[in-house]
Amino acid sequence: MDLFAALNGLVAKIERWWIREIEVPANPDFDDIDLTEADYSAAMSGRMVFLGLMMKLAAGDDDEVAKWHEKIAELTKKR
Repeated sequence: MDLFAALNGLVAKIERWWIREIEVPANPDFDDIDLTEADYSAAMSGRMVFLGLMMKLAAGDDDEVAKWHEKIAELTKKR
């Protein structure tokens, strides 16, 4: 679990750097928006969400995983 947590932390740093330096500057939808440090700290990529769920599952937090599963099922039904 310690190695998995370290991996999750490293991926989060890389993904947030990518969002801050590549995704936001390249997307014209963000041209008139002043993002704060808190906005960037809260940003999550799909990979980060997936790894977070995997960590919860590996730690035995089945209730949280079930909540996410229900939410994802709701979202995919709407399409």
